[in-house]
Amino acid sequence: MNMDQLKRRLQGCYVTIPTLFRDPDLEVDEDAIRRHVQFLMDRGLTADNATFLAGGAAGDFSTMSFEERVRVARVVVDAAAGRVPVAMGGQTTNTRELVALARAAADLGVAFLQVSCPFYFPHTEEDFHEFILAGARAAPTVGLIVYNTFWTSTHVSFALVERLAQVPNVVGLKWATPRTDAMEFEDVVTHFRDRFTIIDNNLYFTMSHMMGARAFEVHLCNYWPEWGVKLLADLEHGRYREVQRMMTEEAMPFYKLWVEIERDFTSGDGYLDKLCMELVGLPSSRCRPPTRDVRPLYRDRAREMMLATGVPGVIGTDRATEAATPIRFAPPVGVPPATPAQAAASPGNGEASSGINAIRLADGDNVAVATKTIRAGDPVVAGTGVLTTARDTIGQGHKVALADLPVGALIRKFGVPVGKTRTAIPDGAHVHLHNVASRYLDNDEDHHE
Repeated sequence: MNMDQLKRRLQGCYVTIPTLFRDPDLEVDEDAIRRHVQFLMDRGLTADNATFLAGGAAGDFSTMSFEERVRVARVVVDAAAGRVPVAMGGQTTNTRELVALARAAADLGVAFLQVSCPFYFPHTEEDFHEFILAGARAAPTVGLIVYNTFWTSTHVSFALVERLAQVPNVVGLKWATPRTDAMEFEDVVTHFRDRFTIIDNNLYFTMSHMMGARAFEVHLCNYWPEWGVKLLADLEHGRYREVQRMMTEEAMPFYKLWVEIERDFTSGDGYLDKLCMELVGLPSSRCRPPTRDVRPLYRDRAREMMLATGVPGVIGTDRATEAATPIRFAPPVGVPPATPAQAAASPGNGEASSGINAIRLADGDNVAVATKTIRAGDPVVAGTGVLTTARDTIGQGHKVALADLPVGALIRKFGVPVGKTRTAIPDGAHVHLHNVASRYLDNDEDHHE
């Protein structure tokens, strides 16, 4: 296969496969990884729309031995069985190990090797250039993906990208940059879109696709593969307003929870993917230390996020989970706090309970999202107490008004405006396409509010 063919194979969803471990000894769980790969393929990921990354950052490469990294890549290659191309994580701090990883990748038959600048020491660009050349020469039939991990190592400059373009088997550029007025992200994508397959690692999917990026790192695929399949279809058909809606309403909550966990509890990668996988019934595990186990503290938070964003097949909706962190949101503007009688009639202490049937996703939201079907006349109950009484039957995943909303009022969800009322909507009414105009879409036929 020539390098142009490899570039085309890299297009689509770039799915970082988490490495799964057995509890409690944290040895690699090969059967669980195979089941996950099969799930991804059964739910729509193919060679036409995806690449699987084995042993990347979300795959715990930093906690695995060389032998374990090769073993995990072999498991993913075997499970994919040629139906989806596989990339192997090649991040390392030394050139000798990179050469060994590149040779192992060639022996395994993986299509790609992902490489980033050596970390720990602040290496120069010349160091990194020689590092890439060593890996490229060790496996000339493997397509190299250069990953700009500027947060842990040397930032890849435009000038270095120009030099890397001269290396024949560098076929992909996994691109992320700091956000500056120099517009470095846009500069590289627009100049090198024909030379490399650009993988957007900055979540600028609408903008980057318009400029020529053709691959996108999509963590949501690990528990919701259909989301990635739809994302690609919408990008390819130029439905950019719908893509932006998906990013704001369905992807952003996942990333906000990830950032919160990293800020308040532990750091690493892949831990939220794994937790969400567990919540759709897949085999899962914690990450290896020093990343701590997020499951006891964040299981309920993840479940409610998934229900609110419409993830199919979420399990355990009505079951309280031990040691879960309660969700506590301030009342939105225009919505009075629950009265003592209301609070007494509902689980107002924020603990998981079968009485909770809705979630208010951010301060200032004037709608809540039903986490189960709410019948007309039933109280709408979140972790903070009763929010309102449903005037209509509200289906799971649909929105209910938390205040009287006049014509032209902004609908706020996740703390951002997502639509504008077409008609006056009374407190407790169903909020959907029949009474809301989207801020993302021009055509009602494609409307998913």
